[in-house]
Amino acid sequence: MSFSSNYPTTTNYRKIFGDPPGSSTLLFGGSSAFSKTTFSGGVRSQSLSYSNVSPFKRPAPNAVFAFSSSDNMHDDLAQISTLNDEYKITRTNEKKQLQELNDRFVVFIKQVHNVEQHNMILEAKLAALKQTQFESFRLKETYQQELRELRVQLDKLSLEKAQITLERNNLAENLRTFKGKYEAEVKIREELELSLKAHKKDVDQAALVRLDLEKKVQSLKGEISFFRKVHEEEVAEFMSMLQTAEVSVETEICKPDLTLALKEIRIQYESLAAQNVHSAEKWYSTHYEQLRKEASQSSETIRSYEEQVKEFRKKLEFSTTKIDSLQGIKVSLERQIQEMEERHNAEATGLQVTISRLESILMSTKSEMDRRVREYQDLLNVKMALDMEIAAYRNLLEGEGTHFSTGGISISTLSLNPDSLLTTQFSSSSPIFLKKGEKDESLKMVSKTSAHKEETFEKHTEETVVSTKKLEKAKHEEVDS
Repeated sequence: MSFSSNYPTTTNYRKIFGDPPGSSTLLFGGSSAFSKTTFSGGVRSQSLSYSNVSPFKRPAPNAVFAFSSSDNMHDDLAQISTLNDEYKITRTNEKKQLQELNDRFVVFIKQVHNVEQHNMILEAKLAALKQTQFESFRLKETYQQELRELRVQLDKLSLEKAQITLERNNLAENLRTFKGKYEAEVKIREELELSLKAHKKDVDQAALVRLDLEKKVQSLKGEISFFRKVHEEEVAEFMSMLQTAEVSVETEICKPDLTLALKEIRIQYESLAAQNVHSAEKWYSTHYEQLRKEASQSSETIRSYEEQVKEFRKKLEFSTTKIDSLQGIKVSLERQIQEMEERHNAEATGLQVTISRLESILMSTKSEMDRRVREYQDLLNVKMALDMEIAAYRNLLEGEGTHFSTGGISISTLSLNPDSLLTTQFSSSSPIFLKKGEKDESLKMVSKTSAHKEETFEKHTEETVVSTKKLEKAKHEEVDS
C-alpha cells in the first residue's frame, strides 16, 4: 500500500471562513472515497463512505492514495478505522483547545473593543479638557488685557494724583506764605493801633492843655478888662481930684506929685499887662501850631494806616476765599482719589479672586489630566499586553492552520459556531505551538508596535508637560507683574 501526502496550501479565505457548507473533499481514489461534510450548526459530523467509482465521474485531483487490489480492502479499512479513532480523539482534543482559545479570543476581542471605546471616550474627554484649557487660557488672556488696561488707567490716575498733590503742596506753600504776611500785617496793624492810641492820648492831653490855656486867656482877658476899668476909674478919680485941687489955695507946703506916680504906675501896669498878653498869645500860638502840626501828622498817619488796613483786609478776604476754594478742591480731589482707590481695590480684589479661581481650576484640571494620563497609560499597557497576546494567538492559529498536515489524510477547515470570529485548518500531526522563527517574528512585530505606541504616548506626554509648563510660566509671570 502506497501512502502519499499531497495536501494543498490553505488559502486565506479557508483560513478565515473555512470550506463552504455542504462541501466535501474527496480523499480516496479508486472504488471508495472518504468524505467530510461541514454543517452550519457548529457540529461537525465525520463519516467514511465507500462507493464505486462511476465511469462518468472524474477522480479527485488531490486523491492521495488508492488501493492496489480488493484483497487489501479489509486491512486498509482496519487501518483507516484505527486512524479514524485516533483522528477523532485528536480532533476532539483540538476542538476543545480551539474552543477554549476561541472563547478566550472572543473575550480578548471584547476587552480590546472595550479598551478602544474607553480610549475614544478618554480622547474625547482629553479634547474637551484641552478645549476648556484653551478657553480658560483665552479667558485668562482677556483678564490680563483688562488688567493691563486697568493698570494703565491706574498709572494715569497716579500721575494725575501726583500732579494734584504737587499743586496742593504749592497752594499750601502759598497759603503758608500768605498766612505769614497776614500775621506780619496784623502785627503791624496792632502796633499802629497801639501808637494811634498813644497819639490819641497825646491829642487828648493837648486838647486839655489847649482848653486850660484858653481858660487862662479868658481869665487874663477878664483881668485885663477889669484892670482897665479899675485904671480908668482911678484915672477918672484922679482927674476929678486934680480939677478940685486946682481950685484950692496953694497955701500949704508943697504936696507930692501923685499924678506922676500914678502915671508911672499905670505905665508899669500897662507894660506888664501888654507883656503878659503878648507872652501868653505867643505861647498859645506856638503851642497851638505845634499841636496842630502833630494832629495833622497823626491824622495823615492814621489815614495811611487805615488805607493799609483796608488793603490788608481786602487781601485777607481774597486769601481767605482762595483758601476756602482750594480747600474745597482739595477735599473733592481727596474724595475722588479715595473713591478711585476703593474702586480699583475692589476691582483688583475681584480680579485676584478670579485669578485664584482660575488657578484652582487649572490645578484641578492638571490633576485630572494627570489622573487621565495615568489611566490612559494603564489602559495602554493593558492594550499592549492584549495586543501581544492576540498577536501571539493569531500567529499560533495561523501557524497551526499552515503547518497542520498529515502523511496520509487531508482534512478541510474546521467550522465552529457561526458566532466564531476565526476558523483555521488543522492536521492531526500539527504542533500546537509556533516555530521558533515565527515566534521571533511575532515578538519583533509586537515589540515594534509596542515601541511605536510608547513613542506616541511619550510624545503626547511631553506635549502635555510642555503645555503645562507654559501655563505655569505664564501664571508666574502674571503673579510677578
